[in-house]
Amino acid sequence: RSDGWNVARRDADEEPDEATDIFVADVPEELGLYYRLAPVTFLGGTFADTEVPVAIHAATLGSAILSGPFSGAEGETLRRLRRGGACRLVIDRARLGAALTELLAPDRAAQLALNAWDIASDGTQVLERLVRVVAEALNTRAG
Repeated sequence: RSDGWNVARRDADEEPDEATDIFVADVPEELGLYYRLAPVTFLGGTFADTEVPVAIHAATLGSAILSGPFSGAEGETLRRLRRGGACRLVIDRARLGAALTELLAPDRAAQLALNAWDIASDGTQVLERLVRVVAEALNTRAG
């Protein structure tokens, strides 16, 4: 907003309209819907050393992925996605707009999304997700 963008935030119950430039979908229960709809997803938290969303969720739902240099607990997954041409690293905020503009070309976003799907559907990745879900369930139960 400070840079002049028209922004709507889902957690503030703001709805996007034809004048909306950026829609921040940050209600965790609905992220899958937005990953499925969005041709490109920027993983929040990757420009700061903070919590990073589960990268493989966007990958399995067909969204091309952009991320900053920080990866939090998603480090290994993001490295695998980057090595496989499924995630574009954006080294700083100043380059985010150019990276997004490049991926708005349907063929480029589609290639990243296809690469992401190939990686996400690999058996190793599925096993990692299963282990993470079980570990989270155990932690929740123990806590």
